[in-house]
Amino acid sequence: MGISRKGWMRLLKIAVSSGLLLYLFLTIDVSELGRRLVEVRLVWFGSALALMLVARLIVAVRWQVLLAARGVRMTVLRSLQLGFIGSFFNTFLPTSVGGDAVRALHVARSEAGLADSFVSVVLERAVGMVALVLLTTVGCIVAYDRVRGTGALTGVVILWILIVGSALVFYTWGVWSNWLNGFGAGRPRLAALLGRFDSLHESILGFRRGNRELAIGFVLSVLFHALTIIIALILAKSLGIDIPFIYFVVFQPLRQALMMIPITIFGTGVREASSVLFYTQVGMTHPEALAFGLVSGIAMLIMNAVGGIVYALSPGPRCPASAGESAHLSSEV
Repeated sequence: MGISRKGWMRLLKIAVSSGLLLYLFLTIDVSELGRRLVEVRLVWFGSALALMLVARLIVAVRWQVLLAARGVRMTVLRSLQLGFIGSFFNTFLPTSVGGDAVRALHVARSEAGLADSFVSVVLERAVGMVALVLLTTVGCIVAYDRVRGTGALTGVVILWILIVGSALVFYTWGVWSNWLNGFGAGRPRLAALLGRFDSLHESILGFRRGNRELAIGFVLSVLFHALTIIIALILAKSLGIDIPFIYFVVFQPLRQALMMIPITIFGTGVREASSVLFYTQVGMTHPEALAFGLVSGIAMLIMNAVGGIVYALSPGPRCPASAGESAHLSSEV
């Protein structure tokens, strides 16, 4: 049996991650890198893990609040549980749907309709992205003279263009939909895709009635990303790296944005390469920056592995999504 398209995509992601890491390892002093990793200060590293748990709790509350905008009631504990399970599947298992879809499907089974549960996850990501870009923008303004020429300003401008462009498309979707539907006449696949976008658009509009919940979700997103910046600082401290905090305010959100591009496995390779790209311009050596990227990845792997334990101990079916549910997710949204 041949490899499916998703199989090829996964192999491509593995190749990109492996290629980036290989390049980085070949261009640095490996012995210095090893020394940095061996000398990790466990107290600082453990503190970072503890704060990552707090960050997960903030995300759980945010999702609970956004679901409440559609009248869906879910406990914080349930939200936290599904967040861990989603991160586990997203990181470790080649499922037919991603970790966010796993969360949406679990909620759709008991708490909400499929469309609303999926859109709540999409909105969670969108609100988080706006908060992410806002923080790095503030950092660039405060440290303009320090980060000018590092590529940070260009990155921020690109991110704002994407956000504003996406907002314009959303608010003018009626015009786009009519034009594209005319263009898609006689093209069943395009018509089906446009139908899904129309359904997604309608579901998102339904969330606009919960302005209070959306505002709270945004505040929680700012708090979450501010905490991830502090976590990045602490992980650097665990390696004995000491650079001004403002650089983490500027570069950490940009690293997170780059890791969202689905070209690698779990952001591996991009995380490390972006660490070297940005932080070597502001005081870190190449081995320090690569060690920082690797330790950040290890911390995330540990945290996401907890999701496997949570999943194993959770009541209910062991399969995150049947083939029929995955297909239904695609048809609904």
